[in-house]
Amino acid sequence: MTDQLTTCTLNPATQALIELIFDKDMFEDAMRRFDIDLNKMSFEKLNRKDIEKGFKILDKLKEALERKDTLEELSILSSEFYDVIPRNFGTRKKPVINNTVFFQKEYDTLGDLEDIQIAQSILNEKPEQQARQTTEEQLHPLDMQYRCLKCAITTLDKKTDEYKIIERYFNETKPTNSWQNLVLQEIWKVDREGEEERFLAHDGIMDRKLLWYGTDMALVAAILKNGFCIKTHSSGRGGRSIHFVSESDKSSGYVRPFGNKGLMFLTEVAIGKQWKIYKESRNLMHPPEGYDSVLACGIQEPDPAFDTVITLDGKQVVVPQAKPRPTGNHSVFYQSEYLIYKESQTRIRYLLLIDF
Repeated sequence: MTDQLTTCTLNPATQALIELIFDKDMFEDAMRRFDIDLNKMSFEKLNRKDIEKGFKILDKLKEALERKDTLEELSILSSEFYDVIPRNFGTRKKPVINNTVFFQKEYDTLGDLEDIQIAQSILNEKPEQQARQTTEEQLHPLDMQYRCLKCAITTLDKKTDEYKIIERYFNETKPTNSWQNLVLQEIWKVDREGEEERFLAHDGIMDRKLLWYGTDMALVAAILKNGFCIKTHSSGRGGRSIHFVSESDKSSGYVRPFGNKGLMFLTEVAIGKQWKIYKESRNLMHPPEGYDSVLACGIQEPDPAFDTVITLDGKQVVVPQAKPRPTGNHSVFYQSEYLIYKESQTRIRYLLLIDF
């Protein structure tokens, strides 16, 4: 008797979400943006060994840049890197990775490829799990992909106060320009396996805030699977940290939609006692002693007078509810950024589907 495919158990909205975050065309579209030569390294050909080899070559390049090696030596290492991670530069000559800005760009690109490969491995894991099924009925492919995420994703009822609070947070802080009208379509509650236990390490931190995190559609599956990760050579305006924001406008700028669909996370962040900065501090590796996080103070911030509080797992979490207003800060940061240096200080709570 031939195996029968079961009906998908996910509701229609979640089915559409899983289809979206595992769309092969979407992944290859992202790889084209990274100038990856898809004839030599397609989505299906991505593998961890090549990515690890690429990181090792970049480590050598970083050391070479620090030693101020010759252009010829940097050119040899750059060619080695492009042999492992093939690029399509069109008619342009393959550039030499000859400065720290270029190095950081290539490092970030390779980190994104690493996340895409995680999604690819989930898709490859599906037939292996199917083969282990002992029943005559085989799980629906979308159910299998959902299970591989090891993450509970539940649609939030639009009639609830919880939905309306998040909806207001999104609408009050979204872009106000005339050419971009972002529309909230769906909200899912998210519960990643093991994240609750990890987050308990910061149970003593009372100051918590629900903050935005926007990203490339191609990286969403990896984030749902593994959470937020601080990369070894990651570097931003606040150093090696995870950046969250209090305005959906700022977060939407980091979203790479597919078609007109984009996704943003809302994360409970244990911000605790904050060290405030008003200019770039790219060498920061952690907050000063006695502080839990760093606040890059913006010249505007959602008016805190209208903040509300929701209770998540017995803890009160602040949720902004008003449009941004001037703070009076003399700062290089236009919108505030909340910088976290420990992955365990974050817990993903919601995922939002946005029409761009």
